[in-house]
Amino acid sequence: MLISNHSNEGFNRAIRKIIKTRTLFPKEDATGKLTHLAIKNFTASWKRATLYTLL
Repeated sequence: MLISNHSNEGFNRAIRKIIKTRTLFPKEDATGKLTHLAIKNFTASWKRATLYTLL
């Protein structure tokens, strides 16, 4: 069985993009809140994963 890592890479890219565009955080909690909202927005667009098998 071959499992693709593209979803993990896309998820990490989305988190990095959010943190990179916002370089100044007033409090340490702001980073956590922003990351939480980014995860919430990113996971809303997920579709059912497809498993690919190696023949």
